[in-house]
Amino acid sequence: MAVALGDRERTHVQLLRATEAKARPGVDSMASEIAAVREAEGYLDRVAHGLSERGFKHVKASVWYGGPTAAILEAARVGRATLIVMTTHGRSGLAHLVLGSVAEAVVRNARVPVLVLRGSVSTLSPPDTAEEPSH
Repeated sequence: MAVALGDRERTHVQLLRATEAKARPGVDSMASEIAAVREAEGYLDRVAHGLSERGFKHVKASVWYGGPTAAILEAARVGRATLIVMTTHGRSGLAHLVLGSVAEAVVRNARVPVLVLRGSVSTLSPPDTAEEPSH
């Protein structure tokens, strides 16, 4: 849905995934960090490939190590974003019935417009009538 907003020939899409390794006793923290980054890179590669297959010419993906709110805001600043599009699950407790805590923090602190979509990364894909679920 969100990618339907852009011209596939001219829109520059910057995919971002922030990641952090969960500290576990007895596990090498460096190995955990590398594994977290590799998993995030693989995920973004699949999303970028899907967008490229749909005709988007300018798709870049990057993994930022650290917390998601700071990563999103800094990536938007560095990349001179004109719009931040993100999804939220809205599962962060009673205080966040509409938006998740990350989405809320990004909306509150971003210097550019933020489009928040409820759902998963599939929400970022244009509708394909052959694959659209009925519900």
